[in-house]
Parts: sequence; structure tokens; C-alpha cells
Amino acid sequence: MLRLNWRTSSRRDLALFKEMICADHTDGAFLRVLEGMQTDESLTAYEGRAVGRAGTWGRIPRTYLRLGKDRTVAAELQDRMIAEADELTPDNRFTVHNFPRSGHLGPPDTARVTDLLHGLRL
Repeated sequence: MLRLNWRTSSRRDLALFKEMICADHTDGAFLRVLEGMQTDESLTAYEGRAVGRAGTWGRIPRTYLRLGKDRTVAAELQDRMIAEADELTPDNRFTVHNFPRSGHLGPPDTARVTDLLHGLRL
């Protein structure tokens, strides 16, 4: 098990966590997120590199919501994941939608994301 304890009374740590996860959200919204975060995670999730296989993955259209201010999955890593997936299945590339000012949780006003997801066609 990997155990992460996000709960702290340190204002400095809380500010850092908020910046990493959802800097553009209110403090109250951030604290609600912390309350629901899982503190234990099985290490078996990290035993092998989880990647799709060209023959079994990539038939369904893919959409990626790229979050420009995500400090948990940096924009450069998001770009790498998108590029590697597109290289694996070049006939079924991601449709990328950019949210340049949004952190890991997405924008505080979810209307644009909701509208976008409702408009997807399979």
C-alpha cells in the first residue's frame, strides 16, 4: 500500500496542495475535494506500465480534456500521453479540448465541460 495523508493543519502545505490540484477553485471546494480523497492506494497499480494495445484499443473515438494548469499531471506529460496514444492508433487520434486556465479538477464552472461531453458522438 501507498498511504498519502492529505489532511494537515499546515497552511503552507494546504496552499501547495491546492495549487497542485485546483488553484482556480475556492478554498471551500478544495477542502471538500480533500475530504473525499482516497488515502490508501495499492502499489500493484504501478507494477507494470498501463498502455493500450493497437489491436485492442483505439476503436472508440477518443476525447482528451487538456488542463493547462494541472500540477498533478503536467501539461507536458499530458501532451506526451496524447502523442503516444495517437502514434499507437494513428487512424483514431484524440480530439483534444484545451482548458488552459484549469487545474487537475477542471474548471470551477463545469458548464463548458458538460456541454462538450454531452455533444460527443460515438
